[in-house]
Amino acid sequence: MRRSAAVVTSSPGFIRNYLRQYDQPDIPVILAENKPLAISLPGIGRDATKGPLTIGWFGMLRCKVSLLALDALTRAAPGRFRVILRGRPALDVVQDFHQIVAANPDMQFLGLYRWPEDLARIYAEVDLAWLIDRYQAGRNSDWLLPNRLYEGCLHGAVPIVLDGTEAAAKAREWGCGIALRSVEPAEILDVLGHARERLGDCRAALARLPQSALRMDAAECAVLTQAICGFEGME
Repeated sequence: MRRSAAVVTSSPGFIRNYLRQYDQPDIPVILAENKPLAISLPGIGRDATKGPLTIGWFGMLRCKVSLLALDALTRAAPGRFRVILRGRPALDVVQDFHQIVAANPDMQFLGLYRWPEDLARIYAEVDLAWLIDRYQAGRNSDWLLPNRLYEGCLHGAVPIVLDGTEAAAKAREWGCGIALRSVEPAEILDVLGHARERLGDCRAALARLPQSALRMDAAECAVLTQAICGFEGME
């Protein structure tokens, strides 16, 4: 920190819960959220009145709690829910990822995707975006604002969040999230069992959000670049 001219962070949760707890830093803090760059808006997503309620979990798949919770949800209500997983599973953390998914007919792992080219297509296949991450519960998992928050909301997928996290606070601010009090199977089944009736209101809230909340344009990139390059004495 003594050699730094500024700190760049992606969430105010890191500032409030980590940096300030150690009286750091005595230098400027730049907030650069994990928003995708200038992606054009597609339609509002798939028709949620037909077929099973579809949940997408995309990106770095590293949370075993989430995998087991989604497995339990689909097994508790066969045919009511469908889970689509895309991205890169962290097999050093979730060693039995492929075995769990292969054994569940209501879960599919569809591999890697191109970013950002495939975002509109893959989010159009789901109703809800799973944002919960307990890999570092009580620390990073509670404080972060993940890429999938902005990507999902931008493409009409309603976020599923966990109360007490920074992602839940943001979804509540935007008026667009489905919040769980815990990742216990009974709680998930109860809340998501009534989620379909809330999708319309949540999607309407997403449509009202200013685009600057969900995506970064060239002007915002220029401001960030200028802020970083404007600090003198940086090596």
